[in-house]
Amino acid sequence: PRRYSNFQWKSVVVIAVVILIALLAGASGLVISSTYAPLLIGGALMGVLAATTALFKPVWVLYLAIFLVLFPEGLIPSEIQSYLNRSFTVFAVVVWGVDTLTRRKKIIVTPSLFFITSFIVWSVITLFWAKDLDAGSTSIQRYVLRSLLFLLLIPNQIKTHTEVAGLMRVLAFSGWVLLISGVALLMQYGYTA
Repeated sequence: PRRYSNFQWKSVVVIAVVILIALLAGASGLVISSTYAPLLIGGALMGVLAATTALFKPVWVLYLAIFLVLFPEGLIPSEIQSYLNRSFTVFAVVVWGVDTLTRRKKIIVTPSLFFITSFIVWSVITLFWAKDLDAGSTSIQRYVLRSLLFLLLIPNQIKTHTEVAGLMRVLAFSGWVLLISGVALLMQYGYTA
């Protein structure tokens, strides 16, 4: 009997996965009564795939969280952008925590993290003096998530030259997205002071 090459098996697997995804997208209307059912099922499948990948490459989740935090406001609805920022930052912290616990890594606490934590504690204490608790709690939440992302996760996950290069690529890509969106908005609406 003739043996199949590795390339042929990969093609068969790709075709089978595409057929499975098409069947799931078609059957999703039976499970969820919405016109967005295929997108929801696809998003759930992508979430499972992302979670599985994140366990092997937790720094990729950090890169995605940084990109989403630096994504220009107004390109997508602000409610969705806020949800994505918060959820992926929390996801990055959880993935890092699981990776740290399972591999028994040391946790690096920088002096900057200590000072921002002191500031956040003071902010929580003085929050009750404010007239608008919602605005204050939103600001505190933003400080907590950004300090976790930039002052805890980056020092603990970015350790090799390859990881630094990946971080620089994410920052460069974020800068280009900001630049291109700024130029597009300038051309569309013009400059207003």
